[in-house]
Amino acid sequence: MKPLGIDPIHFGVVMVINMELALPTPPVGPESFVIARHLAHALAEVVAQPLPSSCSMLGLLLMIHIRSAISLWLPRLLMH
Repeated sequence: MKPLGIDPIHFGVVMVINMELALPTPPVGPESFVIARHLAHALAEVVAQPLPSSCSMLGLLLMIHIRSAISLWLPRLLMH
């Protein structure tokens, strides 16, 4: 990522947040299908539960895209 001008730590943070958003979200979200089958609930009931946290994670992702320094603050603090 360095040749493209993207900090590898920032890229890693963005990728982790994106993956965390994708896990409970249909149509591919495997987490939702496993939980719905295990608890014997309708998929619609299970999908509605992580919506508030998904919205806050989406907001965090937007903030990190706007200001990459947010995701680099702690690693830089620990390296110095």
